[in-house]
Amino acid sequence: MKNNNFKLMSATTILTLLALLVGFSLIQSLATPFSFIEEGIYHLQPYDTKGLLKGGIYFGVYIGSLLAIALAIFTQNRIIASLLIIFISLSYGVDLLIQLIGNSAKGISLSVVSLGMIEKSRAGDMLLFKTQIFQALAVVIVFIIIAIILRRLILKRFRVNTLLSVSFFLFMSAMTWGAVFYIYSIVGQSFPAPVKSLAIGAEYYLENKNQKPRVLAENIKPAKTSDYKTIIWVIDESIGGQYLSVNGYNKDTTPYLKKIDKSSPNFVNLGVVPSISNCSGASNLLLRIGLTNHVEGDFKENLKALPTIFQYAKRAGFKTYLIDAQAAEGEMQNNLSASDRLDIDHFETLSRKFVPNTRDNEVLKQLNEILDSTDEELRFVVVVKWGAHWPYPLTYQEEIFKPATRESYTEMVEENRELIFNAYYNSLRFSVDDFLFKLTNKRKLENQIIFYTSDHGQGLFKNNDPLTHCHEESGEKLPMDEYRVPFMIFSKGIKNKFKKPAVNKNSQVQIFASTLKLMGYSQDILKIYGPTLSEGVKLGTRKVNVILTGKKESYRP
Repeated sequence: MKNNNFKLMSATTILTLLALLVGFSLIQSLATPFSFIEEGIYHLQPYDTKGLLKGGIYFGVYIGSLLAIALAIFTQNRIIASLLIIFISLSYGVDLLIQLIGNSAKGISLSVVSLGMIEKSRAGDMLLFKTQIFQALAVVIVFIIIAIILRRLILKRFRVNTLLSVSFFLFMSAMTWGAVFYIYSIVGQSFPAPVKSLAIGAEYYLENKNQKPRVLAENIKPAKTSDYKTIIWVIDESIGGQYLSVNGYNKDTTPYLKKIDKSSPNFVNLGVVPSISNCSGASNLLLRIGLTNHVEGDFKENLKALPTIFQYAKRAGFKTYLIDAQAAEGEMQNNLSASDRLDIDHFETLSRKFVPNTRDNEVLKQLNEILDSTDEELRFVVVVKWGAHWPYPLTYQEEIFKPATRESYTEMVEENRELIFNAYYNSLRFSVDDFLFKLTNKRKLENQIIFYTSDHGQGLFKNNDPLTHCHEESGEKLPMDEYRVPFMIFSKGIKNKFKKPAVNKNSQVQIFASTLKLMGYSQDILKIYGPTLSEGVKLGTRKVNVILTGKKESYRP
């Protein structure tokens, strides 16, 4: 009889724990129950040889997190168990409240926490969401009642060592943070609320502890109305300008651009120019705040204090957009702070259902809607593309250049040169030429202008080094290929405005001042950031930034 009772107790324990795990995963997202499955599939990506590793880590940490939460409820010490149950319940309650309000389809995220900290003085405004608050509180109360019933009635003999359960809970929180920090594409938002809350809290502290809101002085205003109704920056990813056939490369990577370079009055190709930096996060931030080598003052102080292009755009009467094809849904990247985001009217990121080689096409739909608008509203748009982000085989849909590697583990060694280069050419054909064809072909672009460039280039097969960008060396050791990016402009009759296009003699840093000029700002403001495209730049003054170290190097063409 005792043996049967023990088996019954064991079966009850296992079934209850399984029910708990299922319940926890169900409330991960109201919009998409069991959303962790969609997230895991995104990471697995069968066509990515690293997918099995990334997906395995994600599922392992996720399941471990659910188990840690379940075991925490059955902690031996009653007081600590009560505190853990309250924390877990409140975490799920806040997570559900965020979903119900509509801030985020998957609850707590770094973006939401950051915005909440900025707007904490307006906490009283939350009373506008009384119904959602009561719903979330009801879930909290029900969760606590269920936890008490489970502890006292169903599994009253099942208890977990206090030190073990608390340590395991903290360990899984640390594992969550580690997965997010060390593996690109895994985000804290995708884990269970109680565990991700601690990880996101740590991430928020590390990223925002020294960041103050940027201020654009009240007396800075445009001197005239904008030259264009719509201004767009398209910032691609990992595009080496020297590998585009429109710039003279011997592989036909950009047939459309090569064709319109000779025939279209609406296209100006400025050739291969130095990027502002050699790493995505650094380049996007420096472009966003216009921190060129012409700006006076301390580099680190300017990094924190300079106003963003979005602030200038809003002051000039533009609706502002940031469309990020790389960021996970609701997440921020590239050193974008919560205070920076307050000046962005429309912040668009993509669901995990869009795999790498479809994300830029989704961006196209949003851009086409903006360009097709017939109202008189001014719009300033920054697009961060997925582009040719490594692994290259994941970034295109058709293999034109063959043979090409289909594996992300293919080493960058001499025997694989052809495989890797062909994969990169395919990526350029799809993410640059096809994208710009779909965006600009047969489009009048009247009263609209598009600047196209890339965050950094690619140093392929340089010094037997597998790292293609983000080096911190100095002088001759710093690979200049990391800084060679394309620079193009699309607008009605733009070629006539460049009497003699200074191909390969410009710099990416000119985009900030040039945009301010188009928005109507005076020369007094423009000169802070350096020369515009119409002024040109002296070749000897072209400096590039080494990541965010503050080091500047002379660009070597």
